[in-house]
Amino acid sequence: MENCFYECKIRFDKLQENGSLKRVTESYGVLAVSFTEAESIIAAYSLNEGFEDVEIKSIRPLQVEGCIEGDGNMYYLTSIKFIVINEKTGEEKSASTKWLVCSPDLDSVPAAVRSYYKKSTQDYVIASVRKSPILKIIKR
Repeated sequence: MENCFYECKIRFDKLQENGSLKRVTESYGVLAVSFTEAESIIAAYSLNEGFEDVEIKSIRPLQVEGCIEGDGNMYYLTSIKFIVINEKTGEEKSASTKWLVCSPDLDSVPAAVRSYYKKSTQDYVIASVRKSPILKIIKR
């Protein structure tokens, strides 16, 4: 089976800087082979992190090809269009993919994508970039 990314939202009591507890909802990316495994991984992660009174709010598949790891601590959902030429007709066609890109800020996302695709011979364009609510990618 192939791994895929799931967005898992959990709700828990988080200790604030002033010492009070506040109920928060946070999103995490989980790399898993199934919904059930993603649920198991996020539950174990919550327990290991010491989160109290954890409630798994939702788990949904993320329609992304993968994650481009970078130097940052924020994740951006990036749509990349590859330009494909039909060899028979010579017509240009585009094929889109989505990636999560870990980067310190929005301005450094294109550099991370260029670095990832530096050995690629295919032409591409970054069609869109938006901040993702995902705080961390959790792998098995």
